Amino acid sequence: MADALLNESAGILNININQGTDFPLGITWEDTAAGPIDITGYSAKMQVKKQANMCSEALISLDDTNGGGIVLGGVAGTIDISITADVNILTAGSYHYDLELTEPGGSKFKLIRGTFNVISGVTS
Repeated sequence: MADALLNESAGILNININQGTDFPLGITWEDTAAGPIDITGYSAKMQVKKQANMCSEALISLDDTNGGGIVLGGVAGTIDISITADVNILTAGSYHYDLELTEPGGSKFKLIRGTFNVISGVTS
């Protein structure tokens, strides 16, 4: 079932995050029947950039390695993303991000993408 979804373009999820705060995001990748897709053996990477292109410098980089900010939930199809306040030091404004998954066989695809809006903070 996942193979059919891999050929579709990435879903769009625009993110609003408060400057200098912790930001948790939990998503579940589901098939067309709303059942979770097994992501056992997958890896994940997410980057936030000022411009939406591969040559732009990553301002935030997360991955599913130990403590890398992404935790994959295997058969449950869950993807938990955590951006901590010490990582969330971007200037207020609009950025771009995408979340890339890599299958056990090595095929890569974008699961979600969108704008990453940092809302100015007042309290430090």
